[in-house]
Amino acid sequence: MIDDEPGNPARYVTAATPGRTLATAATALAPGDTAVLAVLMFTGPVEERRFIDVEENAVYWYFVVLAWLPIYGVIYWAPRLI
Repeated sequence: MIDDEPGNPARYVTAATPGRTLATAATALAPGDTAVLAVLMFTGPVEERRFIDVEENAVYWYFVVLAWLPIYGVIYWAPRLI
């Protein structure tokens, strides 16, 4: 089969694409923001104005997880079902 040839780049597309997608989301500014908020929450008194920051950060990560689910389905499960 042509797709099974060792030098064929199409052989590695399905393995590389999810990693790149996740890496793009994971290396955005949110992890730095998440780390800063974690430090602020675990040290010193918690100011009420930080609650909205934590809520917005949580909504962002819910979005990342929910956006990843269809991508995962299309990349990993669709080829197996076709």
